[in-house]
Amino acid sequence: MALYEFDDRSVTGHADIDHMHAEIATLSRRLAERVEKQADFSEVCDIFLQLQAALLEHFELEERYILTLPQNDDVRAHLRKHTENHNQFRDLLTYGGQQFELKSAAGEVPNVTSLIPQEYFEELKNIDREMRLLFAKYAPKNLK
Repeated sequence: MALYEFDDRSVTGHADIDHMHAEIATLSRRLAERVEKQADFSEVCDIFLQLQAALLEHFELEERYILTLPQNDDVRAHLRKHTENHNQFRDLLTYGGQQFELKSAAGEVPNVTSLIPQEYFEELKNIDREMRLLFAKYAPKNLK
């Protein structure tokens, strides 16, 4: 099973965000498959780094989009929650990168599924679903 799977909670209605969700799902699936097949360290590390970069870019994009909404209490509360979730995830990704660095000399692949628990991806999807509702309610027409 992939760490992140694209489902209806992943759809925001914004082509660029949804495209990134699909890309993250693809990279997540590739990473899980390569770990399951016990691919060599460099291949798994490369896919992890691609996933890490895609997630970091994605987080920045979502946060920028939320900042385009009218900054009322609902939006500010959601932005805080969304950013907190992203920051926790950023910390996990940094830790994961450090684990790959530490294990690189031995060529040992870290346990990727424990580095990024499934619960983090599930929470991301729940927050993205909330973001979709905020966009529907508050986004200017040119962002809908």
